[in-house]
Amino acid sequence: MPTSFTTPRTPQLRGPDRRRADRRASARAAADRRVADRRDEHAAGHAAVDAVPCPDLPDRPDLPDRPESTSPKGPIPMRRPAPPPHRGVDLRPSTRRSGPGLAGAVTRLAAAVLLVGGTAVLPVVVWRALGGPGAVDWQRVLRSGRVDGDTVVALGLVVFTLLWAWFAITAISEVARVLAWRRRPTAVLPVIEPTPTGAVRRLVRAALVSTSTVVGASVASLSGAMAAGATLVPPSSAVVDVATVDAAGTGDPYDHVTGRGSAGRDTPVRRSPAVPDTVRSSGRDTPYSVAARLGDPGLRDRIIELNRGARTPTGGTWTGGVFPVGMTVSVPAGALRDDAVTWIPYTVVEGDSVYRIATRLAAGDHRRVRDVADLIIERNVGRTMADGTVFDDPSLVRIGWVLDVPAAGAWSASGAAAPGTVATHVVARGESYWSIAEDHVADHADTAAVADLAHELVVHNAPLLGHDLPEMLHPGDVVEVIVHDESAVEVPTVEPAVEVPAIEPAGDAAFPADRPRPDVVIRPTVASTVASTVASTVATPPPVDAPAPSPTAPATTTPTPRSPTDAAEAAAADVPAGRAPVTTSLAAGVLVCAGALGLVESRRRQQLRRAGTGARAVVPDARVQHTERLVRSLDATQRAVRLDLALRSVGHALVGTGGYVLAAILTAEGAVTVILDRPGRQPTDGWVPGSSPDRWLLPATVADVDVARSARLAGQPCPALVHLGRVAVDDGRPGDGELFVDLEAFGLVCLDADPGTDPETDPAARANDADAADAADAADAADAADAADAADAADAADAADAADAVLRAIATSLAVSPVGETLRLITHGLDPAVHLGNANAEWAPDFDVALDLAASALGSTPTAIGHRRTFELRSRGTGGEAWEPVVVVSDVDSLEPSALRELVDVTRGGGRGLAVVLRHAVAGASLTVRAHATGWDLERLGITVVPIGLAPVHVADLSGLLHAADHPMIEVSTGDVAVVEVAAASTLALAAGAPDRQRHARRDRPDRPDPAPAPWHEPEWALMVRVLGGVDIVTRDGTSVAFERGKSLELTVWLAHHREHATRSAARAALWEHEVRDATFANIVSDARRSLGRALPPPHDEEWIGRTLTDQLPLHPLVCTDAEMLQARLAASAGLAPAEAIEVLRPGVALVREQPFAGTDHLWPATEGLASALTLLVTSATTELASHHLALGDIDGVFWATGQGLKVLSGQEDLIGLRMRAHHQRGDIAGVRREWETYERAITAESWSDGEPSPKLLTLRRELLNR
Repeated sequence: MPTSFTTPRTPQLRGPDRRRADRRASARAAADRRVADRRDEHAAGHAAVDAVPCPDLPDRPDLPDRPESTSPKGPIPMRRPAPPPHRGVDLRPSTRRSGPGLAGAVTRLAAAVLLVGGTAVLPVVVWRALGGPGAVDWQRVLRSGRVDGDTVVALGLVVFTLLWAWFAITAISEVARVLAWRRRPTAVLPVIEPTPTGAVRRLVRAALVSTSTVVGASVASLSGAMAAGATLVPPSSAVVDVATVDAAGTGDPYDHVTGRGSAGRDTPVRRSPAVPDTVRSSGRDTPYSVAARLGDPGLRDRIIELNRGARTPTGGTWTGGVFPVGMTVSVPAGALRDDAVTWIPYTVVEGDSVYRIATRLAAGDHRRVRDVADLIIERNVGRTMADGTVFDDPSLVRIGWVLDVPAAGAWSASGAAAPGTVATHVVARGESYWSIAEDHVADHADTAAVADLAHELVVHNAPLLGHDLPEMLHPGDVVEVIVHDESAVEVPTVEPAVEVPAIEPAGDAAFPADRPRPDVVIRPTVASTVASTVASTVATPPPVDAPAPSPTAPATTTPTPRSPTDAAEAAAADVPAGRAPVTTSLAAGVLVCAGALGLVESRRRQQLRRAGTGARAVVPDARVQHTERLVRSLDATQRAVRLDLALRSVGHALVGTGGYVLAAILTAEGAVTVILDRPGRQPTDGWVPGSSPDRWLLPATVADVDVARSARLAGQPCPALVHLGRVAVDDGRPGDGELFVDLEAFGLVCLDADPGTDPETDPAARANDADAADAADAADAADAADAADAADAADAADAADAADAVLRAIATSLAVSPVGETLRLITHGLDPAVHLGNANAEWAPDFDVALDLAASALGSTPTAIGHRRTFELRSRGTGGEAWEPVVVVSDVDSLEPSALRELVDVTRGGGRGLAVVLRHAVAGASLTVRAHATGWDLERLGITVVPIGLAPVHVADLSGLLHAADHPMIEVSTGDVAVVEVAAASTLALAAGAPDRQRHARRDRPDRPDPAPAPWHEPEWALMVRVLGGVDIVTRDGTSVAFERGKSLELTVWLAHHREHATRSAARAALWEHEVRDATFANIVSDARRSLGRALPPPHDEEWIGRTLTDQLPLHPLVCTDAEMLQARLAASAGLAPAEAIEVLRPGVALVREQPFAGTDHLWPATEGLASALTLLVTSATTELASHHLALGDIDGVFWATGQGLKVLSGQEDLIGLRMRAHHQRGDIAGVRREWETYERAITAESWSDGEPSPKLLTLRRELLNR
């Protein structure tokens, strides 16, 4: 209740009685003021840090025994004031102040003295002593040209004057702000940041704000520490309670500073532990959106204070703006709801998205969809999935991923708006009322429901937002979504849309036999983390999408487990024992993808270098395009480069120490951990100690250029490195990253895919034994035995398949590994297709032959290296030897004991140039990778992994991709005059007498008369899409078009190159690897139209990107590409005299800036063959132009034209030949040699190249040098 003040009626007294009454009244008033001061001081002790308890006042006769004190103004209730909200800063002293208001008075006096002294006294003293700024003879100081005492004093006076002006302006502005705050009780003082300006502002507030609470909060914020004598209480002992505070009646100015309460209204206040709570950012969160989601937008400034300077997942520092995806965001203590959420795993199936999963869980209640989706995103974002991909894009989920979803009823108490309330939604970029309405309806296809809700949103929010247009929204706007009161409607209990299989036998009538069971994996503990990957492995069948439960019927016919233990037992009953998880995905292997891409690019460049100007690139088929998109989607090249540099750097650091690397762990952020042979080695060259004594860590914050300084001093020490899989458990903790193992460092590596189970220790085995016993009791014992034998046979087959997949992945990785170009690979028992055409790979008919081939390839290496290891020899990089290792990969089932002993002796210790990988366990092996139900253990390293496997179809896809990249270019038929002329020019340029024959090329064909060419005019255009270099769009005057979204630019570029098949569905399939919402694509198209129209208005009644009622998405004819312009000029130059051809062709060649699509990560140009086609176009045009310049004797023109072409493709044979001819025509023989050396460097630097020069160029070189 607010404090009431009344004026009691007193009798009229005169003389001495009047004076005695006045003295008694004064004494009572003084006592009341002391009591009020103590109360205010006591309330000030609750200012901010909620974990510090507030001690009760000790028992005194003048305080607790008297319920209320009287004063001339009326009764004052003696109640304990409630603490302020969690937004403030709390200083709670362990004892009461010794004197009423003494600390506050001293603080105010000191602050006032400092303010007056700094603002008025100090400048007067300094200026009187030095004469002021006007007393300095500045002209003499500047003319003297030397630094003397007067110059130093003058400069110091300038600096002092500037600092004084800053101090005075800051102080005066803060005084004005505080005075305005005093005049308006509802005003809120802004939060003061820990800066020099903030220190001056705190000084002003300490002097002008009378309440000691504000002073204490200011001092605490300034110093960043608790006051001396403060009592700290552990978070566990903190008590959460709710009090009611009358902001108008307390008279505490701190209420207005923090924005607590308002006049005439009781404000509930929550007291929470002092340790801040945390949430995980989804990549779209801002301080305001986080505060709005917590239910109080006023927390924005506090959230900024808590997180300024916090580390981001990439190793940087957050200073403001959007929180990066996966960042742990600190929020004020107690701001989060304390409701516990029970999580269960859900396996993603085809067609799933986060919002579709949330829609099924919401069971038709569109008001809960977004809240459930937010819970799922916050829970799972930043996690590494079973296929090695980090879940960092909430709009993309892949089939087979296992996500944590809230169990039944968990989300209803965790943020879903109750009926009859108003839920808030923070508008993100690209959202509209329609898209917000779509997110809050059960069925997105229900257009009527979406339209009704969108209209309701506009009517309700337009007056609140106050935009010019009612339908306008801006990013950051808070839209209120009205949740209607449905208390009269009975809402059924909704079970999660994840069906947990019954523990009963599969033939139970409650679960029909013809309906496949979905796989459900429960992960209650760290030890069972790897079990989540079972749903995405080859050992388990694909999951089945469970339908949404009916509102009137139970979701499942079997009871949902009430605890994680029950759920784990239910899942274990459905997952066969001994089945080990394996990730079978072509896009999961870093070295496989990086090596395959490197090989594809190398082979394409070789074909493009050999191609003449009359060649055309072969368009790959759909299967090859799909494979290349899949391989490129991992972005493995950059990760492989990071790993290569790290290994070279650590190899250089270990030279001379005898140490070597056993394995390496690479995280998604770029951190590299190397596991060394023994502990105790001190890291150098940017490395720091790892999590254990035998590990070094290269932090992700160390840039590649910094690592390269030491990496360039060493060779690649681990060419037999293979990507084994994803780390699931590392030294008993949940793992993070990908594990790479150096096979040569171990020598003999064995895959034990069927280690067997012990019924005494394996719960799954005990369950199986119990089931078998029950079956034996219930049926014939022989039938039970046959069923057990069949189950064992199936498990053995599954184990063999898993081992074969892992073995196949190892062999394929070695065949194309970017770090093992010189490695020799010998396989036995595997399909030779795993070699992928590698000339250094061989196939052996049996294991003995494989060992003989390995011994032959190894030669005298073991003898030559002596007691040293090949790791150190390669790191030194001396002697000219590569010390290439030999790796034997075999699926042999068993070996003779004598052969096993010899094999163990030869490979013992590793590091001698030989490595052997077997599919079965061998006693004495240096490393055994043993499978079990939750992962594959590497006991020597203390790591459990989910290995990578490849199916035969994956190997076939890779082979098809490499074969397509090696396909020669197609020569164009002679029917095309323009292209034939280009081809003739290319051929004649490399032959003797090329200039003369080029000039008369068309005259040598009497069967085809040469009509007089018509004058050529450049096609009309308004906007040009430039792809011959960096991608952008410009107008005729060179103004670049600015796009708000990167996808809008990419869409326009795609439309410009697919005019004949420009459809919405094709564009969505090309630009996105996953399904996108219709609203998202519509926003991209709208942004593209708007950006193009803003840069240049389209013709009347037209648009640059047309609007249609069909799937077509046409681009305006006045929008062209630089490639189209170059192609048109190349065709028009055919048959023209050299001078005229140069005039037509040179402006088109000038459009070439860099390689096509330079600096972009678009997948479709390379997979569709467009990048190769544009490269051929540029080399053809530049070759033609250079030939014309050479015919006219313009040597500088030849060098300019060929230089334009070599920007796109270094070492192109036609262009190098023309440059050699130009040097020879000038008489510069040394120049001919330099061009030849440049060509040799280009082809020898190419990975996977044999370094053999072109016979055509070799003949030309001999001809020119021998003349």
